[in-house]
Formats: sequence, structure tokens, C-alpha cells
Amino acid sequence: MRSVRRWAGPGVAVGVLAIAIWRIGGGPFVAGLKAVDGRAVLAAAAVVLVTTLCSAWRWTVVARGLGVRLSLRAAVAAYYRALFLNLTLPGGVAGDVHRGVRHGRDVDDVGRALRAVVWERAAGQVVQVALTIQVDSVRKHGEDDSVIPANVADAINFYQSRWMIHGRSMIFAADPSFTTILGNLRFEYQKEPLACHSYPWYDRVFFKGHTSIECDPQVWSQVENLIEARVSATAKPAQAEAVAQIGN
Repeated sequence: MRSVRRWAGPGVAVGVLAIAIWRIGGGPFVAGLKAVDGRAVLAAAAVVLVTTLCSAWRWTVVARGLGVRLSLRAAVAAYYRALFLNLTLPGGVAGDVHRGVRHGRDVDDVGRALRAVVWERAAGQVVQVALTIQVDSVRKHGEDDSVIPANVADAINFYQSRWMIHGRSMIFAADPSFTTILGNLRFEYQKEPLACHSYPWYDRVFFKGHTSIECDPQVWSQVENLIEARVSATAKPAQAEAVAQIGN
């Protein structure tokens, strides 16, 4: 029975993918794969790895504080599984419930294990954000993202201002003693970047400036460099601690 449950998830996923390809064809999937940039994928994978390691380590700390054992190796595996379930199932918390219940069964204390997950998720909401990047962030009714909250360490703003829809020209730190504004960088477009040719015609005609900055390779190259610099600054200490705990 356990082997059936183990293969049920991958089997359903393959079945759904097969039905999607059968109904809409393989063209969109091939086009999507061609549009993927290898460096961007590696940068994203590195960010996810570091954040998952840190989140799993936080979970082990909380669990040990509540008196339930949890190794970092098991926490990382459970966290990746929970992220997948949170993204694919309604509600966004099914994965966290699953990792809590499964951990509880492993240690014969479901109640305390679930409490550890709840406390770990709550703690994750108040941790400091290392870097916030805004790309032509458009004003929205009832929202003000020009003020960067004090739990953000660094923030930067990319914008264009010549067309009907454009981003905020300035962002400010709610508390400059905690947050550094790296810059408000303005971009101007006399003609759209070549990368925009794959965008729908109505976006390129009616939202020319906003679309241009969204598909500008120079903008996203700077964004990638910022993320890589931040990851390299934080990854080594986190990975060293994770390796030490796994070894133990």
C-alpha cells in the first residue's frame, strides 16, 4: 500500500501533463523552454536552495526548543516537499500540514510537531528581507509600495516615466537606519528592446514603456547581478552551518 501511495503522486502529475499536451499541443512548452535563460535558472535555484536551507534550519531550532527531534537532512527534504504541495494544492498550507503531521508520526507526538510548524511559519513572517527589487512598480489604488518597511535591508527601484503607464520614480526607507536605498534608476526607451517582440501587440502599443522595461535584458541583467551578489554573500555561512549539522 505504501508503494502505491509513493507512485500515485508522480503518476497523477505525469497524467495531467500528458492531458495538457494532448489538448493544447507541445508548442507552448517548447517555446517556454527556449525562452528560459540558463543563468537565470541557476540564480533562482541558488536563491531557493539558500532560503530552503535557512527555513529548514529554523524549523529544526523551533522543534528542538519544543522537545521534538528533527535532523536538518529530514527538515530540508520535508520543506521541499511542502513547498511543492503548497504551490499545487488549494489553500497554500497543505504542505505545511503534511510536514507537521508526518514529523509528528515519526516522533510519536503529532500535536507538538504541528505546533513547531505553526511557530516556525510565524517566525518566518518577521525575519529580515535581504533585498527588495522593484521594476516599474505601478501605482495601485489603496496601496503604497514607495515606502520600504524597516524589515528590508536593501532596496532598489527600476522605472521608466515617459509613457501613460509607468512606475514610481522614488522609493523611500521607512527607517533609514535599518534600510539602505541602493538607487532609483531611470530608463528611457526611444524604441523597444528586441526581446519585446515576443510580447502581445497590444502590450507593445498601449503600454509601450512599461512593456519595454519589463523585457529589457539590461534591466534583468542588473537584477540578476544584484541577486547573485546577495546570494554569494549569504550562501557560504548558511551552507557551512548546514553541512556541519548534516554531518552531525
